[in-house]
Formats: sequence, C-alpha cells, structure tokens
Amino acid sequence: MDRSSIFATAKKHLLTYGNHAPLIFVETYDDFYRLPVENFDQWNQDTFSREKLLFLMGRKLAVQEAITPESVCSLYLVQEFWYIYRNVAGEEIIDPESAPDRKESLGMLEMLISQEKKQIEQHFFQCEIIRYGEVVDLAPYEEGENVQSYLLTCFLAGIATEQWSDKEFQKVVERYMEVGEI
Repeated sequence: MDRSSIFATAKKHLLTYGNHAPLIFVETYDDFYRLPVENFDQWNQDTFSREKLLFLMGRKLAVQEAITPESVCSLYLVQEFWYIYRNVAGEEIIDPESAPDRKESLGMLEMLISQEKKQIEQHFFQCEIIRYGEVVDLAPYEEGENVQSYLLTCFLAGIATEQWSDKEFQKVVERYMEVGEI
C-alpha cells in the first residue's frame, strides 16, 4: 500500500465514524495489517506513554502473526489532530485545543524500511479535514519537514522482541523498570 491508499482508507474511516482514532498500518512482504490503537486513554497521556503502547502493540502483532523486523517494509501511523499556523516570530505559543483558529487535520507518519539498503526513512504528511455540516472531506495531503519521532521506531522495536520468550521479555521489562528512563 502507498500513502495515497492509506489516506483513502483513512478517509473512509473518517466518513464512517466521524472521527479518526489512531490506526497503525503494517506492510510486510507477504501481508498487510490494520490495527486500531488499543488503550486510547493511555495514548492521550504523553509521548512516552504512546511509545510504550506502540512497543507492546508491535510485540503482540509479531507474536500473533510470526512477523520479524526483516519482513516489514513499511509502517504508517494515521491519526486526527488539531494545529494552528503562526508566522509571527516571538508570538505566544498556545495549545491548539484552546485556539479559536485551530484547524483539524489527518496526519500520517510513514516509515519506509529498505532491507536491501539497510536503511529506514521517515516522512510526515498531513491533510486538512474539511467539514461542511454533515459533509466531510480531506484536502490534498502535504509533506511536513524534519520528522523526528520515535513512535514507529518503538513499534518496530516491539516487533524485534518477537523471538524472545514471554519470560525473557518480562525480565527485560523488569530490568528497565529498575533502571528507569534512559
């Protein structure tokens, strides 16, 4: 699947449900998976909570479907968010949630994995959600700049633990909890 197909699928989801909860799309060389983000309350806490949740989702998918990191060729995270444009230097930074001029958007974080080149690329795309009463549409998507997110990296790292037994995995988690955040 390519990003246009992902946005088309996301648009169908948006039209069906009226909003777009986060979804993970996983493309392997043999198959394609669409996963709703579980534990939505945890998702909204902070970035670290999202990273942990995606790590665990990656492991769960890998164990259930016998997916290895080498079999993954692309990952996508699609979610709805608010944003505001501010072009004035020094202007007060405000939370989009409280901004009267906020815009609604559908964002896609894309991770392309080349096993041949041993290379990973990340891109971010967004398209504004346009609402006219009951009618909902998406503007054409645009690419963002300088993507620096560990969300899909954490999902891929969870997939990498698929070869560990539950006991080995638990041991690593306990050790991590002893050490704390790195």
